[in-house]
Amino acid sequence: MKILQGWSRRAALWGAVFLGCLSGVGAARTQEPPAVVHALLFYSPTCPHCHQVINEHLIPLENRWGNRLVILAFDVTRPFAEPLYMGMVRHFGIPQERWVVPILVVGSEVLIGGEEIPARFPSMVEEGLAGGGIDLPDIAEVLGFLQEQDLLEVRFPGRRMTRLPPDLLPPQAVDTPAAPVPPAGGGQDTAVAPMPARPDTGARRADTLARGAGGDTAGARPTPPTTTQEGEERPTPAPPPPVSLRLEEVAREAAAMGPLDRFLLDPVGNGVAVGVLVVLLFSLGWTGYPPWARGRRWPGWVVPVLAAGGLAVASYLAFVEVSGTEAVCGPVGDCHTVQQSPYARLFGVIPTAVLGVAGYGVILLLWAVGRGSRPGVARVAVLALWGTVLAGSLFSAYLTYLEPFVIGASCAWCLASALIMAALLWAAAPPAAEVWPFGPRRGP
Repeated sequence: MKILQGWSRRAALWGAVFLGCLSGVGAARTQEPPAVVHALLFYSPTCPHCHQVINEHLIPLENRWGNRLVILAFDVTRPFAEPLYMGMVRHFGIPQERWVVPILVVGSEVLIGGEEIPARFPSMVEEGLAGGGIDLPDIAEVLGFLQEQDLLEVRFPGRRMTRLPPDLLPPQAVDTPAAPVPPAGGGQDTAVAPMPARPDTGARRADTLARGAGGDTAGARPTPPTTTQEGEERPTPAPPPPVSLRLEEVAREAAAMGPLDRFLLDPVGNGVAVGVLVVLLFSLGWTGYPPWARGRRWPGWVVPVLAAGGLAVASYLAFVEVSGTEAVCGPVGDCHTVQQSPYARLFGVIPTAVLGVAGYGVILLLWAVGRGSRPGVARVAVLALWGTVLAGSLFSAYLTYLEPFVIGASCAWCLASALIMAALLWAAAPPAAEVWPFGPRRGP
């Protein structure tokens, strides 16, 4: 009897141990994070390909997958995003000729441009969700920034995830206290080093777009109270915390940008464009009516030399626009952004640089006809030359206005062509004044 009782006690003990193990396994399983795909999007508010990718491809994917797809979007024109972008290109060894936007980083994969992202990203999301999710890429600069902004999920050691909303968290993970520092490096125990604090950290707007962050304001820093004229202390509103937005907000913010906002994206390059615009407008006002230009004769070789220079510039830009290669730009401006804008094609079809090639060719032809034809034909050619240059100057003024105030970037080649056109207007007006048919004229 005692033997049976001993066996029963042992059986009960082993049964309890077995049940405890099962419950432990169940608890461990409840701690597993949900399948979430993370991606980093680097974009520019003035990049048309970026907006096309966001509006036509990424936003529909967000709407389809909800909180299981987290896209953190970084505006590369903001100062805080520059070290993150450079950290990304160094981490993946991206050659400098491919330092463009949009760039989408998914795990260890880098998708570049308006064709590669739509072609590959949807299938990567489906495969990632089926395989348990895709963590944030192991980029030290990005992880440090997200930690600084309190956007990292720390309930799951060894995982690199944005802060998850409660509806995605396992039941026991909702109440689990957060660890002080999230691990990084693909499950290793090394800690993420926080980025150095900056004087304006509290007031800086992160503009990271993490749907999973859920609008958490834990990163906001309090500020001292202020004293009113009546002597009452009122708390000063805390600086705006990092804002968690959907990609629809990116499209709305870009659409809401005013001319001054776009000018300030590159104040130096756009300031040069404004200076060129002033020169163009002054030239149009001073020589737009040929009789005002009488007596200011230029040497005969000026027009062909200027037109040949303009033809060379326009030919290079036409090659860039037709071939899709990136323009070689100087230290001022962003030629690639300008050439990739919708305004680089007239009516969305004809590259404006090709139109420039044709215009400079017509100017050379009319100059040659005016120099070597009979007086009657020469008069018509001289007037047509001035009219062609006038039209080119007006079109150049329009394009130059678009660069700083609509596109938000300037192109050194385009500005050079505009200055050439302004000089041509000065050279073409005096001969036109000599044969002007609407008033007294001199010459043949």
